[in-house]
Amino acid sequence: MNLRKLNEQEVSELEAKNNKSKGQTRAAKAAEYDELALGFDAGEFGEVALADGEKKPTVRKHVAAAFSRRGLSIDWKRGKSDTLRFKVLDTTTSAE
Repeated sequence: MNLRKLNEQEVSELEAKNNKSKGQTRAAKAAEYDELALGFDAGEFGEVALADGEKKPTVRKHVAAAFSRRGLSIDWKRGKSDTLRFKVLDTTTSAE
């Protein structure tokens, strides 16, 4: 086994590479969800079918963030399947 400490240049390159790829991935994911949210207005209902490997809490968070960026909020409806259903609300409207 060969164990060594990275020098300052190697650390800088590694951190720059990691930060750049994470930022692009997050931005791309946000853009994808933002695009999907564009077709909805307050009062409309929608659903998200989870893809393989996706987790409900993660998808809920991304969907809610996309609608929040548009000044809308989400009222999630209960369900047991891998399909998440929701109602789009204006941020001034409370969930019923």
